[in-house]
Amino acid sequence: GPPRLVPIDVGLWLAELKRAIGSELRVAFMRPRQRRSLCQNSYYWSGVLGSVLEGLRANDLERGFEPAFKTKEDLHAAMKYRFIGVSVRRLFDGETIDVPPTTTKLTVKQFHDYVELISAWAAHKGIYVPAPDERIAA
Repeated sequence: GPPRLVPIDVGLWLAELKRAIGSELRVAFMRPRQRRSLCQNSYYWSGVLGSVLEGLRANDLERGFEPAFKTKEDLHAAMKYRFIGVSVRRLFDGETIDVPPTTTKLTVKQFHDYVELISAWAAHKGIYVPAPDERIAA
């Protein structure tokens, strides 16, 4: 059948329409963004970060260095900074503050691309990151 308009919050929708009576109203239609999935998140923390952390530790220790990262959380922070970057906020007095990136707002595709960047980066360092289906089979 024809497309349907389904408000997320009917009460809010009706209240906004009532307030707009007699004035111009502009409505935007957007497809909902699908956030990263729980499966992606699980694979990222165990499969990707776990493999990269182990590989980096082994590489560091083999060369006589103290491991650069002690936890997955430390590595996660570094990977976000490396592959997403920071956003800069300017305060009223001109001071700027770097705001750390977040992965929680990434779409499924954006998160997939982020994980692929980390895997490729790791591969250049001789670290193998298993594919999601390999992790499940293991």
